Amino acid sequence: MTIPNFKSCPVLLFLLSLLMTLPTFADNNDDLESLKQDIKRIYRDSGNVALGIAVVDNGRVAWIDTLGQQELPEGKPANQRTRFHVGSISKMFVALSALKLTEQNELDLQTPLYQLAPEVKHHNPWENSDPVRLVHLLEHTTGWPDWSFAELAYTEEQSLDLLGDLNAFPEGRRSRWPPGTRMAYSNVGAAVAAYVVENVSGVDFYNYVQDNILTPLDMYDSGFVTPNQDKLARPHINGAPVHYRPQIYYPSSAFTSSPADMAQLLLLFLGSSENLPLSTETILRMQAPTTTLGNSAGITAGYGLANRTRGFKEHGVVFHGHDGRIPGAMATLSYSPSLNSGYFLALTGSGAGAQKLLNTVNDYLLRNHAKPETKSNPTKESVSKWEGYYQQVQFPVDFMNFLPTALTSIQISLEKGELIAKGATPFSSKRDTIFIPKNNVLIDKGTGLQTAALVDDPLIGNALQIGSTLYQETSKVRLWLPLLCWIAILALSALTLICAIILSPIRYFRGKLEPPGAELSFWAALSSLTFLVSALYPILNPLDITRITPWSWPSTFLFALTLGYALCSMLGVISLKSLRKIPFRLKSQLPLIMVIISHGAMSVYLALHGLIGVRLWSW
Repeated sequence: MTIPNFKSCPVLLFLLSLLMTLPTFADNNDDLESLKQDIKRIYRDSGNVALGIAVVDNGRVAWIDTLGQQELPEGKPANQRTRFHVGSISKMFVALSALKLTEQNELDLQTPLYQLAPEVKHHNPWENSDPVRLVHLLEHTTGWPDWSFAELAYTEEQSLDLLGDLNAFPEGRRSRWPPGTRMAYSNVGAAVAAYVVENVSGVDFYNYVQDNILTPLDMYDSGFVTPNQDKLARPHINGAPVHYRPQIYYPSSAFTSSPADMAQLLLLFLGSSENLPLSTETILRMQAPTTTLGNSAGITAGYGLANRTRGFKEHGVVFHGHDGRIPGAMATLSYSPSLNSGYFLALTGSGAGAQKLLNTVNDYLLRNHAKPETKSNPTKESVSKWEGYYQQVQFPVDFMNFLPTALTSIQISLEKGELIAKGATPFSSKRDTIFIPKNNVLIDKGTGLQTAALVDDPLIGNALQIGSTLYQETSKVRLWLPLLCWIAILALSALTLICAIILSPIRYFRGKLEPPGAELSFWAALSSLTFLVSALYPILNPLDITRITPWSWPSTFLFALTLGYALCSMLGVISLKSLRKIPFRLKSQLPLIMVIISHGAMSVYLALHGLIGVRLWSW
C-alpha cells in the first residue's frame, strides 16, 4: 500500500486542514448565537430602554448590536452608531492622552503637579516630601476627596473651560494623607490630569483626544462634546427620558460613544487594532497600579492609570477596564489580554439585569477556559498573620465616615481549607474572595494576581491593603457595637412613634397624660419622627443633582429636617431637668428617658460628622 505524500499535494493538505477546523467554527457560531439569544432575552425581561453591546472574541470583532429605542415613548430605534453615555469610562481617555504625551517625551508621570500646572491650587500638608504628581492624579492616590454636591450641581450647560471650572472649587483639592500611599476614587483628580494634557499640548483637551486617540482609531461616533439628541440614547429614570445635566468636569464623565466605536477601543487595548496610537508597552503600563503602599509591597491588582483589574468566578483570568454610571444610564468596558477578548455593554434605564448581562458575556468569553486547580490547603499557622477583622479606613468623601464600620468591614478566616475574605457582618456589601497565601502576599484566586499585603501606613501604622483598599485590624466588638447602636436607636424611634400614636390618645382621654410624662413623650416622639424621616428621606427620595441649590425644595427640606432633629433632641435632653422638680415613678418614665438620651447622643455624633443642618449646596 502506498502512503500518499500530503506535502506534495498542497491543495489536498489545505482541504484537510479546513475540514478539521469546521467543527470549531461551528461550535463558535453556536456559542455566539446562544449568547445573542441570552442577551436579548435578559434585555427584554429587564425593562431597560436601550442596550448597546460590542464583543471582541479572540482578537476579532464578533458581535456589535443595539436593542431598544433611543428615547421613550416613541423614539428612534437604537443602531450601531447610536451614542451612549459611558460615565467614568471617560477617564480612560484622560490616561490615554497623558500616556501619548509621555511617549512623545512631553510629559513625565512622576512630575509634581506644581510644576505642570502651578495655577491649579491644591493643599497638601506633605508637599515638601510627598508632592502630588501626575501619576497620583491618574491612579486616584492624591488623597483628595471626590467631587462635592456643589460641584455636581454647578452648571446647567456643558462647560469646556477646564481651568475656569477647576478654579471655582479649589477648596476640594486637599490631600487627606500623603499622596502615593492610599487610593480613594476622585473625579477631580482625573479632571486636573486632563487640564495638564491641555496645558502641555496647547490644545483643548477634547480636541486633543479627537485628533490623537479617536481619529487614529476611526472612532467618529465618539467624543466629549454632547452630540445632537437624534444621535444619543437618552438616559431614562422610571421609564421617562431625563435631561442630561453635564457635570462640571467633563473629562471625568461626559464621553459618549457608539458600540461600534468602543469595539475599536477594545482592539487597541488587546493590541489587535490596525492603527495603534500607543505602543503595547504603554498599554501595559496603563494596566499596572504602582503608587500605593501595597504596590510597593508586591500587589499587582487594583486601579492602574484609569484602568482597574477584576476577576470572574475563580477562573484565574484578569479582566481590565472601567465602569461608568450617570443617572439613568450605565456602561462597562472589560477586556482580558490572556483571552485576547473583551466587551463593551451600555444600558439606558433602570439598569435592572445589568449584572446578569455582564455575567452572561463573561461566561461566553471564558467558555473554553477551565478553572485552574489552585487549592493550596494552607495551615492555621501559615495564615495566622492574615486572619482577623478589618475595617476600611479610606473613603472617597469624608462624610461616609459616619456610617457604621461594620457595613464596609471584612473578616479573613480559614474555612474548609481555604483562606477567605468576606463581609464581617450580614449587612456588609463585600463579596467573598478566596486567597492563596504566597510568601508575604495573598493571591486572588479569581484573577491570579497578587492582591493583598500587609503595609505600614504613615498615619495609622500596621494595615492591610486588598487591591486598592486599605483596612485596619479591629475587633469583633468594635465592629458590631456601632451597628447595634444604630439598630437600637432606629428600633427605639419606631417603637416610640407607634406608642405615641396608639397610647398617647388613650392616656390623654383617661387623664393620665400629665407632666412630666407628657413633655417627655412629646420630645421623644418628635425626636424619633425627625430622625426616622432624616434617615429615610435620602433613601426613598434619591436626590436629583439638578435640584441641589440653596432654595430648592429637597435641599431646604433636608437642611431644616436635620437641624430640626438636633433641636428636638437637645430640647428633649433639657426637658429631663423637670424630673428633679416633680415627683414621679422612675420605672414608668425610664423608656422615655432612654429614648431622649439616645437621640441627644446621636445628634452630637451626627454633628461631629457634619450631618446636622446639612447644606448640600456647599458640600
